Amino acid sequence: MASYGWIYISKIINKTNSKVTFYNPHGDISGDISAGEEESNNCKGYIPYYSHARKYEITYYNELYKEQKKIEIKDLGGDWLASFYTGGISEDIRDFPPAGGCTSEKLTLTIGPNGYEIYSITRKCRKGGELFG
Repeated sequence: MASYGWIYISKIINKTNSKVTFYNPHGDISGDISAGEEESNNCKGYIPYYSHARKYEITYYNELYKEQKKIEIKDLGGDWLASFYTGGISEDIRDFPPAGGCTSEKLTLTIGPNGYEIYSITRKCRKGGELFG
């Protein structure tokens, strides 16, 4: 696990009207999530460090921009910071300190028609996201 941090994707929920695809480098698994469905088996895995050859990737159709968007997720070095990069010049960096007694932070990602939201399963709260429109 030397190439991975302690932030863990547990579930991806697709709230769009089209398919969402993901690539999970922790298990080297790709998959599709149909519109209105969720995935909590093959998507499970730790987020790789920024230096890892592949990033955790989620691709969806953004209805506002009328184009495919890719979210690249990486751990910024084992310090409980994760980057959610969607292209362009901005990068959404979030901190995910573990709750007391926990050694990892588990997340659910909800992909909507105009962006994404991040929920902490461990802390039972919304931790951020990027919504357009």
